[in-house]
This record gives sequence, structure tokens and C-alpha cells, in this order.
Amino acid sequence: MPRGPELEPYIRERICELKRSAKWGAKRIQKNAFPDIPLSTIHYTLRQDLKRLKGVSLPRSGAPRKLTAEDRDRVYDAIQNRPDITREDLLAEVNYKVKAMSIWRLTHNMGLRKWRKMNRPYLTPIHATKRLTWALTYRHFTPEDWKRVF
Repeated sequence: MPRGPELEPYIRERICELKRSAKWGAKRIQKNAFPDIPLSTIHYTLRQDLKRLKGVSLPRSGAPRKLTAEDRDRVYDAIQNRPDITREDLLAEVNYKVKAMSIWRLTHNMGLRKWRKMNRPYLTPIHATKRLTWALTYRHFTPEDWKRVF
């Protein structure tokens, strides 16, 4: 489950100060000072207080992201410019920094869905000529003329 946004440093310090100086417990802190913050967040903040140095946030755990924001923007632009782009081409766009499943997950999170492109018949020169002659034949028709056509 993803973590939510971090608490502001002044809120975090206030919670720890109430615990240290006022000797309040987590439930009392939540009830009297911060009713909009979940109790589990207050418990976690108090546990992490010993690890923190003067209110500075600890780095988040886990490996850093392989794709930068610039890479994600490049993938998004590539899909917008060429909706028929393949996953292999998207991997090449980011220099194969990630695997195909990561590209799928990225596009899914961006709200971009792939669908099979519809096959359309090509317009041959014969068809183009026939269409042009038909259009030239009926170019003088008015909307009233077209209403009589069924």
C-alpha cells in the first residue's frame, strides 16, 4: 500500500514536543491536538522520532526510481505522437533502463491504454478517382437537394 504525503516538519515536531514535554500519549495527542491525523500516523511519528535528527526527514526506504521524470515525459510524448508505438520502441526510448512490465505499469498509471489499431483498406488511385468524379458530379447539390435523396 503506498504511503501518503509526509507530515509537515512543524506538525511532526509539535507531536513529538507534546509527547516529550507535556507527557501526552498518542491518543490524547490525536484527540486534543490533531484529530485529522490518523492514530497510526501519530504512533509511527513518535517511534521514528528517535531516528530523526532535529526534524529532518529520513530518506524513504526502497530502491530509487530507475526512470526519471524526464524519461516518463519522453514515454508520454512518444505515445501521444505515435499511438501505434510498440512496447519495444518505448523500451528503446528509455534506453532499456527498465523491463517491459515496468513500461506497462507506467502507461497504466498514466491512464494510457493500448488498443489494437483498426485495419483500414488503403485508398487506391482507382478509388480516389471514382470518389473525385462523384464529388465533382454532385458538388452543386444544396442541402434541400440532399434531403430528397434517400
